[in-house]
Amino acid sequence: YPLTAAAPDFEADAQATLDHPEFDARDLTLGQLSDLKPYFEDRTGMGLYRFAYYICGCRDMYEPLHLEVCTFLSRWGELVLADGTVVERPPTDTDHIRESWRRLMLLLPRDSFKTSIATRANSLWRATMNPNLTFGIFNESEAKVKSWIGSIKQVIEQSVLYQALWPEVLPPGVSLADRAANVSIRKNWKWGDTGIVLVRDSLNVSELTFEPFGIGGSHTGKHFTHVVLDDIIGEKSADSEAVMQDAIHWIDHARSLERPPEGGCELLNFTRWAYHDCYAHIL
Repeated sequence: YPLTAAAPDFEADAQATLDHPEFDARDLTLGQLSDLKPYFEDRTGMGLYRFAYYICGCRDMYEPLHLEVCTFLSRWGELVLADGTVVERPPTDTDHIRESWRRLMLLLPRDSFKTSIATRANSLWRATMNPNLTFGIFNESEAKVKSWIGSIKQVIEQSVLYQALWPEVLPPGVSLADRAANVSIRKNWKWGDTGIVLVRDSLNVSELTFEPFGIGGSHTGKHFTHVVLDDIIGEKSADSEAVMQDAIHWIDHARSLERPPEGGCELLNFTRWAYHDCYAHIL
């Protein structure tokens, strides 16, 4: 492939290469893979958009909407200090903060790919670039979140391009090459729809990279750098005042799930179903 970062039209060359009907990431050289990595790790919004499209298979995105969504999500976790410096860490008592992007709300209608992009692709994109991050993903149904983590697991296991670009985060036995060589994943390695762990260098993190929860489930002792609340109330539950009050009570205590407590990153990703719902309470 005629693909090199030094080329004046690298982005156009990269798109043409990835869109080629016979493209196979295994044909790229190590140098080309190194050049291509920043194409996906770009933090302007294009990196997440490309990751969702080419890695996670979100091929039905509508660029005028979803690129704006990806631009918004790409800033998750940032602090803009008074002098204009941008950092990505928990705030301290001595910080003079101009803007905080650590707590985001994304409101989109149903069937607009909000879970595919903001919860699944966004979480995997961030964890891939920094495997020491941890993501607690919450929904009104734990079974639904397990299916989302199962889809993240499937992307990691089946995407040749993902495996070629980020082999360092893959546990032994996960890649297509390892499985072809009959290398099995270790039995004690967490790798399933109840949670998965990417390879990371931090030894003092007890939480998995991705863990699924229903808002009524047990999560005692868990603390995540990133908490995703995705449709914690659905259309049917919106008709129940008791269920809504339980959700509001849960939300009021959810920040204890963060690492550090009250200082983590939170993303609310939802569709509204009632005027006086738990999202109105948050606002």
